[in-house]
Amino acid sequence: MRHKSDRHYYRRSDRARSPRSPRSPESQQTDSSFSSEVDAGEEMVKALGNLMGTMSGSVKDLMAQADDVGKEVTRELERKISGIDTTQFNCADATSKLPKTFNCGEVVPKADFAMKMDWRQNPNISLSDWTVVVYDGKQSAVYHIHKAQVGHGPRRSGFLALKFDEDENADATDPNTEVYLPSRAAELFPEFLDYIYENTLKLTTRNALALKHLANHFDIRPLYKKIDAFVKGDMNAKTAPTYCTEADAVLDEDVQNEAIKLMAESFGTMDMTVVTKLPPKLFKEVLSSPHLDVESEFLSTKVAQFMRFCESKISDEMLFMLTHPQIMPMISPDEAFFFLNQGLKYPEVLNEGEGASLRNRCIDAVSRNWSTTLAGPIATLKPEAAVGIDAGSLSPECAFNYSSLPAEVKVEIFEAAILAATRDVQKTSNRYF
Repeated sequence: MRHKSDRHYYRRSDRARSPRSPRSPESQQTDSSFSSEVDAGEEMVKALGNLMGTMSGSVKDLMAQADDVGKEVTRELERKISGIDTTQFNCADATSKLPKTFNCGEVVPKADFAMKMDWRQNPNISLSDWTVVVYDGKQSAVYHIHKAQVGHGPRRSGFLALKFDEDENADATDPNTEVYLPSRAAELFPEFLDYIYENTLKLTTRNALALKHLANHFDIRPLYKKIDAFVKGDMNAKTAPTYCTEADAVLDEDVQNEAIKLMAESFGTMDMTVVTKLPPKLFKEVLSSPHLDVESEFLSTKVAQFMRFCESKISDEMLFMLTHPQIMPMISPDEAFFFLNQGLKYPEVLNEGEGASLRNRCIDAVSRNWSTTLAGPIATLKPEAAVGIDAGSLSPECAFNYSSLPAEVKVEIFEAAILAATRDVQKTSNRYF
């Protein structure tokens, strides 16, 4: 900074060298302003210098104080930690209060950002690259699948893998496969895809054969063998009717024949509430089986029970097949009135076969047992006229079925019963004389 005297020195020397021109009032004002700005700047520099010196000392003091506090905190923590008995510390107690997703020593799994293929998702989201169209004869369903999962996964379909290869060789623009399946198999196609994608499979008596059909159609040998073993171990007299029905639905003749054979062999001891699960056409197959070995009258009682359960499904053709003389040449007297009433719905069936017709077999069954089968319903319907007559035990249904018969049929029954009673009396007389 120049001294004030220096400023005068330079001004004097300037005047000595050149004459100074007169200054205007505006120039004098400008010089005055410049001088004040210089003085203000010098004062500001001094103030900033003093402030920095002060702050420098203050910051140093603050840092020293912070360091002292940090050391004190560290010493206090060390003192408290040294007083803890770590032998009494139980990791399980500590983790019991933590969220269940954490545990002592547990390795936290890494996030899996890989995309999971799912045939149930929107195909645009799951990036499906193939379509399967399933027809069942009445309707169709579309399934969006992934070639990597279905054609190359651990549960790959040989059938679809071949279709994928054919598509690549043909360079097709519409990647899809159309299949035609029985309705029962088409119904279980979603479960079949769940097995391929997720390896989820719960086999039951009801779904095994449909899934077996799908495993065979789509060429998944391990699944086919697994289901085949399950069916063989699960089939018995109780499950045979269900297997027979399911086999018929998916055209599995081998299983159907095996189930029919098993039911025929066990027919005498089978629960009819289980047998009635069969459609009439399959029940007829059981009755026609060469493995069926029961008495005709016993068989007629089982047929009558079945028809009571499925009466709405019994057509004239089915009645003829179920009551054919080759199946039951003799009819139980207890069911004769029932069969007569059923036959009256279809007169042609009732009278077909001449001497072996259903009508004649029923009348013969009643007349053979006239003392109870015929006398019983009459005594029930007319108790005032049956005083002193022991008609035996009789179901109300039997009396109702008798009362429902038309008069001409009752006359035929009475005529046959009188002849049968006469023969019985003569046999008894010959025995004593």
